Amino acid sequence: MHESVADVDALWDRFEVFEAIHHTQRICNPMNEAQLIELLELLRPVERSSWLDVACGSGELVIRAIEQGSRRATGLDLSPWMLNAGSAESERRLPAEQRPTWVLTEASKWSPDQPADCVTCLGADWIWHGMQGTIPKLKDRVAAGGIVAYGGPRLNFGADPEYVSSEFGQLETAGDVEARMAECGLRVVERIDPGEAGWLSYLERGRQDVLAWATRHPGTRAEQWIAEQQDWVEHFGRDREVVGWSVWVAESIAT
Repeated sequence: MHESVADVDALWDRFEVFEAIHHTQRICNPMNEAQLIELLELLRPVERSSWLDVACGSGELVIRAIEQGSRRATGLDLSPWMLNAGSAESERRLPAEQRPTWVLTEASKWSPDQPADCVTCLGADWIWHGMQGTIPKLKDRVAAGGIVAYGGPRLNFGADPEYVSSEFGQLETAGDVEARMAECGLRVVERIDPGEAGWLSYLERGRQDVLAWATRHPGTRAEQWIAEQQDWVEHFGRDREVVGWSVWVAESIAT
């Protein structure tokens, strides 16, 4: 199933704020370079003939997957800004016949023609309305014996679940994520935890990016993006004791 995007112009407008906050970043989440290297080592690109990255951002993961031996890779995203960045970077780093396929689409309305050997989704579980909906969709898209990487929020380690539930609402624990994976036929092999340092670094990169954007594109919209990024910082300060974020790597159990 492949549903095309009807109004591309509206997407340029909608995602400008994310471009302003991320436009120099190759890793658009709290992971650092060492953790990205670790993730790729766990996913073993040389063993994956096909790779699908849902909400691929600037495409660093799929580009590195091909650099490390995966034969085919597809990056899905709804931001034309991000896909332009990914395409330009792949042109710089890869020969034409090895470059990923970039698809501008709503991921929930797009399915591969056949399951991929590796399926990743780092930080975009809103596409399928949270962890509970996202994990089975990733499982549907991965081949038997393939591998999945899911990155998303979780209850922070050490937080009191009852207090958090009463004050903030329900937030799944790491154990809940792993139980959902098991229900869907995925066997967890590793979890990567960026921690608070990862978030602080990510937010600082965003602060620097949005200020640079405002210098080049001054005006009301740039001021809005600065305020938006500051909201992210304030939300992190409010929620830092409650909300954590991890990446789970899990093998699809052959049936």
